[in-house]
Amino acid sequence: MNDRTIYITRTDLTRLRQLLASARAEERFEATRPHLDELEMALRRPAIPVPGERIPDVVTLYTRLRLREGEHTWTMRLVYPDEADPQSGQISVLSPLGAAVLGRGPGERISFEVAPGDERACGIVSILHQPEKIRGIHCRTVGCR
Repeated sequence: MNDRTIYITRTDLTRLRQLLASARAEERFEATRPHLDELEMALRRPAIPVPGERIPDVVTLYTRLRLREGEHTWTMRLVYPDEADPQSGQISVLSPLGAAVLGRGPGERISFEVAPGDERACGIVSILHQPEKIRGIHCRTVGCR
């Protein structure tokens, strides 16, 4: 997970770092901490795009993407923890799957723990919607989605 570049706005970077600090302080996150440690390490060297800059076809916050595990495909959207609703495909960036897909692109294979000692793997089939590509970096920094 540490070999990726995460494209993120300054606002999202600040918010995500605050959420990670809060997660570290909560005892219930201790069992699933490795994915949070890896995410925190990846955020040490983020790519912060400027308005008008084209970014690669990678998962950013609020990206909708299609995943495949064997013959099963599904769609998810990467969101903040307070917006997460796994039943409707809204997956938290602090979940093992959410942390694993951030900064990854189509064709990449990711692995994540669903429970301690229970690892799954899937591939990113496609990016269906990336807010920065549609509305631009400036729009994401001021909060329009």
